[in-house]
Amino acid sequence: MAALLDAVGGRLERYVASNYPVWIEELGSDFGFAERFDGVFASHRFGVRKPDAAFYEALLAAIDRAPAQCLFVDDRAVNCEAAERAGMRAHLFVDARGLAQRLRREGVAWPSPLTAGR
Repeated sequence: MAALLDAVGGRLERYVASNYPVWIEELGSDFGFAERFDGVFASHRFGVRKPDAAFYEALLAAIDRAPAQCLFVDDRAVNCEAAERAGMRAHLFVDARGLAQRLRREGVAWPSPLTAGR
């Protein structure tokens, strides 16, 4: 996944939208969120958790984007379904290869192919 995030850097905005509690900030420093993401938005800051519609409203307001401009990626179907109800396109994450294929279908291109499974 790190290879994919690095490959698409500068080609699209990347955000974390998490239900993790306050320790998401600790994870961010351990896993290089600042280098790989344009922002981290957590439910403990919004006061509401995914899949509540208010979470997606708060996220869209925070990134100042219309729902149709966003591809929401999550490993839980219920969260993807809620994102779609909010007007976003959604991708159920299974692996980096599937997400890379989806991003290419969405028109995101990068110069070198990624190794499968990263």
